[in-house]
Amino acid sequence: MRFWIAVSVCIIILSAALTYVSLYIEPGASQTLEPKNPAPNSTGATKRFAPAGNAIMTVTPVPRIRFFDYALAGNAIIKDAGDSEVERDHSVEFHFINDGDHPLEIGLTETSCGCMHEVTLDGTPLLPRQKALMKAPKEEGILRLTWKPRQEQLGNHPFRELRFVATFSVNDERFPNGLRIEILTRLVPPRKRS
Repeated sequence: MRFWIAVSVCIIILSAALTYVSLYIEPGASQTLEPKNPAPNSTGATKRFAPAGNAIMTVTPVPRIRFFDYALAGNAIIKDAGDSEVERDHSVEFHFINDGDHPLEIGLTETSCGCMHEVTLDGTPLLPRQKALMKAPKEEGILRLTWKPRQEQLGNHPFRELRFVATFSVNDERFPNGLRIEILTRLVPPRKRS
């Protein structure tokens, strides 16, 4: 029985080796990947490598956003911002890096609440549907969201909890429907100031 198992394994290995040789190796061809005429395309420079044989493998550079202190849940970051006193400004910052090898474009699509009155990227205001800002490969950035809950919102939300969303357009292929940042907060009445 062991003899037939050894013969079967040898036949499988020999078949795989011969298939590899017939598909990928040409007589007299080098076995290393050598660059062949890099050509730009609409998304930037494309690197082409021609392995031995006729196949051409194309690697297209892509941007990739990665946040330092927050994990993604699907296409969203959810941040519990704690208590928000009404009629006062509150903000949260999201530090990120473009881990890709192509410029990252970030634009504000919309916000779900009028109380979110300022969204900035590295101090530059982002307005809905304006031209996206760029981050070079390996460049870091800070998205800052600022909101000011209004007094009338205090009684309008069950348990005084407020959830609002900022949706961003990014050219990272993992977010075809946009990147969402959701802020959860509990509204508290204004404190008496002395």
